[in-house]
Amino acid sequence: MKEQILIVEDDLAMSNGIRDVLDMAGYRVQAAENGQEALHILEYFRPDLIISDIMMPEMDGFELLDQVRRRSEWAMIPFIFLTAKGQRTDILAGKKLGADDYLVKSVDLDDLLVVVRAKLDRAMVMRQQARVEMESLKNNILNMLSHEFRTPLTYITGYVDLLQEGGWSVDDLEKFLARIKGGSQRLNRLVEDFLLLVRFETDDAREAYELEKSSFSAWGSLINRTFSALREAADAQQVELQADIQPDVPPIIAHEGFVENAVLRVVDNAIRFSREGGGHALVRVQAAPPGVVVSIADDGIGIPAAELPRMFD
Repeated sequence: MKEQILIVEDDLAMSNGIRDVLDMAGYRVQAAENGQEALHILEYFRPDLIISDIMMPEMDGFELLDQVRRRSEWAMIPFIFLTAKGQRTDILAGKKLGADDYLVKSVDLDDLLVVVRAKLDRAMVMRQQARVEMESLKNNILNMLSHEFRTPLTYITGYVDLLQEGGWSVDDLEKFLARIKGGSQRLNRLVEDFLLLVRFETDDAREAYELEKSSFSAWGSLINRTFSALREAADAQQVELQADIQPDVPPIIAHEGFVENAVLRVVDNAIRFSREGGGHALVRVQAAPPGVVVSIADDGIGIPAAELPRMFD
């Protein structure tokens, strides 16, 4: 399949000249006369490279680059400025916005082809590296899910087998059913975790955040809901749930559901990895201008010091 290039240039003669050279070099080319038209074309034409002028009517090249880098599906497209403006300040402005190269219009067209090929090759290598990393991530996730799903399933099937043996007292039956319920709740959380991961991988979570973000300050209600959801698990592990909300906490712009989900997961982790005999899990919310810090302290077993450097691998 031919590699695709989008030219954004309001000088028709210049645009046609570049297009002819790229056509002869075997590329599939689309052209736009300004940034606004380029954004429209990008909705149906996915280029492997963008070559853009800076000074154009309606939307200049700097604004176009800024808009391209804001869209996750376009953000990794290599972007070259080809312009009559060659001042150092313009070059720095383009670089700050994420331009991959900056060429003046007097550049030899053969040199332009060399730069185009180099940027396309580099982008291909980066895509290949990203695919390898994604494949490794998927394998790690599948291995983790396999283990995480197997543990509560073993728990549930083990107690079901015991129930089928019969002859148990009412207290025993209540205990077994409570364990089965705990295992099913753990499975439900794992499914929710997996669905949330899919949302992040597909950028659905980012879109949801942009649509639903709002001013938020109801920390007391959020923590109460979190504690209610985890009360049974905390009691089973003899973990006391505590909250400390400082009085000067400012409102923040956030997606309330995502914040609550994050707090719940960390507190749940504190409960599950508490020491034998129980302990406490304290959620503290305090101001940290211009934002807020939410911290969770517990008496859990912690992470071995040797593992800390690899926490986010």
